[in-house]
Amino acid sequence: AAVQLSPKGGGAAILLEETDDPSQMNYTFLSFDASGNAQATPLENEFWLLEFTPGGELLGMSYNNGVSCLDTATGAVTREISSGSADMIGVCGEEALLLTEGEVQRYDIATGEPLSRDDVLNEALYADGTSYMMMSSSGYQIVFAQDEENRLYYCTNKGIFSHMMDGS
Repeated sequence: AAVQLSPKGGGAAILLEETDDPSQMNYTFLSFDASGNAQATPLENEFWLLEFTPGGELLGMSYNNGVSCLDTATGAVTREISSGSADMIGVCGEEALLLTEGEVQRYDIATGEPLSRDDVLNEALYADGTSYMMMSSSGYQIVFAQDEENRLYYCTNKGIFSHMMDGS
């Protein structure tokens, strides 16, 4: 369901397996190193989206439990960033960006503390009532990247854009 490569090498994935009960799914966390050695661990939480920070920390977004930092080897929750629901997560520098219905919420990844609203980014991402709720399993409506200077890049169906946090 989700795969991310780590900037430190290797990566992580969430695998979903059907069970005999159609209303239940088994979630497995898969960690792998740069050589391809993998380790699978059953997950208790239903994470469906993963993001690595530039420093190699792993964030996971679950269906019901918000966004958490995860152990990169086992997928276990090490600390919570936000318990609120979000449609999408991104990372810029040491900030977690949670795209909710109508607003970008920013959190300091190290402390979990909310950061001030970036009005310019919020206006750019939510112009014309845009929603980032996942409507299909074929992909996401936005993709994030960043450079060494913590400039945020994002791509939507409107084009590719860049943004300096708290800037323009």
